[in-house]
Amino acid sequence: MKSQKRKGWRSALLSVLGGLAVLRILSAYGSGLDLGLYDESVYLENGKAPLTYFFKDGFIYFVYYKILHILALDPIRAYFLNFYLSNLLFFFAIVLVAAFLPGRKDATAVSLLFGAIVLSDPTYSLAWPFITKVAAFLAVLPICFYFHFGQGKVFRSLSLSVFFILQYIRPEFFLGFFLFAFYVFFKEIPELKYDKFRKNPIVASFFFLLPVFLVVFSIFFPVWDRERSVIAFFQHYALRMHQLGRFPEDPWTNAERAVFADFGPVNSIFGALRSDPYRFFLHVGRNLSDFGKFLSMGGPLWLGFLGFLVLCVLLWQKRKRLFRWVKMHKDLEIFWVSAVLPPFLGISIVYPRIHYLILLIPFLFFLIAVFFRFRKVRTLALVYASVCLLLGLTSSVNKAPKRELGACSHLSRARFFQSNERIPPEIRILSTHGSLCMYIGGKDCKYIEPYRKGKDWTEFVLEYKINVVFLDESLRGDTRFRSDRRFLEFSESPQRQGFWRADTVSCPGSEIWIREASF
Repeated sequence: MKSQKRKGWRSALLSVLGGLAVLRILSAYGSGLDLGLYDESVYLENGKAPLTYFFKDGFIYFVYYKILHILALDPIRAYFLNFYLSNLLFFFAIVLVAAFLPGRKDATAVSLLFGAIVLSDPTYSLAWPFITKVAAFLAVLPICFYFHFGQGKVFRSLSLSVFFILQYIRPEFFLGFFLFAFYVFFKEIPELKYDKFRKNPIVASFFFLLPVFLVVFSIFFPVWDRERSVIAFFQHYALRMHQLGRFPEDPWTNAERAVFADFGPVNSIFGALRSDPYRFFLHVGRNLSDFGKFLSMGGPLWLGFLGFLVLCVLLWQKRKRLFRWVKMHKDLEIFWVSAVLPPFLGISIVYPRIHYLILLIPFLFFLIAVFFRFRKVRTLALVYASVCLLLGLTSSVNKAPKRELGACSHLSRARFFQSNERIPPEIRILSTHGSLCMYIGGKDCKYIEPYRKGKDWTEFVLEYKINVVFLDESLRGDTRFRSDRRFLEFSESPQRQGFWRADTVSCPGSEIWIREASF
């Protein structure tokens, strides 16, 4: 009788929390969404270009974005299709890893709650590139297969194939691919003994030759790039110093100066570690601290830290049962480590970028769902999810993944450039906020990055034929412009240089100035 009452109360609690989760999602998506610039607009634009290379870094990116353009011919519709599709798949990635655990209805319910929290948090829902969420969905499919069909040759082959695809979406997954490939060879080579091979030569050959083919293919079409990883470390170290107020210049274009100031003239990540281990691990510590803030899921950091400590204590009490479970699922254990290690290294060494976190979150939820075999862990997760939901509903920070759709929205400005008759046929936009050209469509439009400025303002405008300027505090504060006397003259009175103000898409602090006359 008591057991039935307990189940009844638990079902009622889950129903209430489910209602709160739906309410949070509705509050997040109840209003319009703005367009995203920077990386996402660049990837959409590249998706329209001819494919000029085969199976290199980001190859699956371009295939994916080409499919988006086929499904939605209008670039604005393609963006929103990508937004909703990727977030839906990310939500499924969080839920499916628990749903396939045998007999764990509570795990599924709590995963639904956490999925709602993540889905309605702009930190995650607006994170670029959106295809990272598609990658997270692909990464958890082997887990679903595992709990439905079990471990063995098929699971290992499927997992290795998924890693093979993932490395052409996110290049850091090449580490997970080769790590799991080594494990597959370790398991499959003993199966090639003569007596076992003779019983079923076709099956034995397939499960050995498939990983051989994938590894050889990955070697001939590599995705790893030492220079890219070094640049990423340099830029994000400079960004960290910029955030701390120690490096006032633009971190993306002056990264070497920030790194050389602390580590000397190094040319690798290992060189930075060897030059000054203290500064290097201080950078790693700051990254891991930020990682903990994101994992608090909308709650305060102390709440997430407290929940983590309680979870560790509970698991320590059940360590023997937990170790027995791990030994029973060795294939799954190696897969989990191979999938988690690449993004975790990116978070700790480079920077806790949201797309790294997105690749980790489904696997962390799966880990929690595995711990749900312990009643106290179930209770802890339910309480924590409830608190995060309530905090999320009242928080002004995590309330909605949208921006105000007024005159200054990217969507309004894209529509303006599409329809206004005074817009010149050739558009050259100077802005610090990324390219809007992708969403304009039907016009000859190019985005001029501020870092291209190597001359004074007048020569810079003439060289790149700039006729649209997004004039705001970010551009005025850029070190390349604020010390240029001719730019300061322009910012005080753009009309004197032949520009007119686009009033309908300008607002205080963010104005658009357009020049009609040709150069």
